[in-house]
Amino acid sequence: MATISDREADVKFMLGNRTDLDDRIRRWYRDGYLEIGRSYPFEELEDTVEDTMVADIAEYDYPDEARAIKTITMLFDQQQERRLWRRHIRIIERYPTQAPGRPIIYAPFGNQIIVRPIPDQQFDFRWRIWKKPIIESTIKDTVLNVPDDWLEVLDYAAALRGHVALLERDKAAEVHAILFGGVDPRNGKKSTGLIAEKMRTRSQAENVDSEYAIRPRVRRYTASL
Repeated sequence: MATISDREADVKFMLGNRTDLDDRIRRWYRDGYLEIGRSYPFEELEDTVEDTMVADIAEYDYPDEARAIKTITMLFDQQQERRLWRRHIRIIERYPTQAPGRPIIYAPFGNQIIVRPIPDQQFDFRWRIWKKPIIESTIKDTVLNVPDDWLEVLDYAAALRGHVALLERDKAAEVHAILFGGVDPRNGKKSTGLIAEKMRTRSQAENVDSEYAIRPRVRRYTASL
């Protein structure tokens, strides 16, 4: 995986090879990485966390590194696993609490999940999460957990912040259009931008594994003599 240090030179080139911006470029790159990493659920930022439920306790904190929950699975023994189904907090609050047992549903609330039924004993369970991007104390050593083709997006995101901070508004507008798309004033044509293109390419590539329902062919009925 690339680090911020590996990408500095590219951003520096975009900003005119100025020699007085090295520290600021790293901070701009950090902020761009945080924004992109918290906005798009890359597989590089997926993780698994093992945890344990305790008898008579219904509320469990999100893992510290979690941006969002993908799934939660109960582990009753080595042969038996069962997914917890997500429900709205209103459903959870209507659920009786007098009959503890094996949890079957949960609802996120605040930075916790609340499970029902309330566990009647200790149960192991597994979080599948979308992680927050991790920034190293030495910013340039931060590992960029994104697909390789998204490194270009991060470069432009850092350069955009640089142009804005340096009050280079025209250049900032150009980079913004590259990232997010826009309308060409000369011909009125719309462009989708790098981010939308890369998201679409990924969804198309993964679509081969989608499950499709079989749709029977339907013919219009025509009465005949």
